[in-house]
Amino acid sequence: MAIIYGSGVGQVYQTVVNTTNLNYGIAANASSPTSSGITTRITPKQTGSDFIITFAGFSSHNNASATNAGIKLYCYAQVNGSGGFSNVLSNFAVSHHITVSWVDFPGEFTVYVPNGAVSYSAGQYIDFRPYYSQGDTNSTSTNYFHHTGGSGNGSQMQTIIQEVAS
Repeated sequence: MAIIYGSGVGQVYQTVVNTTNLNYGIAANASSPTSSGITTRITPKQTGSDFIITFAGFSSHNNASATNAGIKLYCYAQVNGSGGFSNVLSNFAVSHHITVSWVDFPGEFTVYVPNGAVSYSAGQYIDFRPYYSQGDTNSTSTNYFHHTGGSGNGSQMQTIIQEVAS
């Protein structure tokens, strides 16, 4: 795919792509946002940039009869490996709720991170990571960011980060 670099607002400074082979499940009793453990790093070319981040290729799982009918997905960031990961939005990025039993479905979400959401200086790197938690009507059942049951092992999750001019 060709990326045309322009000038001004929305100019793409760089694109970083990370592929993770998901040969394992990612699940927890996640009543609050829980790390997926999948990290993608970018060292911004400019200060004050915006970021567009897409997480795709994981397999979310819901089972209403096991009380994990929904999941919330978040985007967290950490600057230069210190201070812990913080939510780049004021809430979750996306959520879904399924009332049927045992369904896996393709997971994908995109987050726009404006320049004020992550504070960094020139030369510092930013690690972005998807987090997940149970949906509003779940009990304390296991929540699956990535499920290998019905979908099987071996999917490839891609994280795509675009640094763009504000």
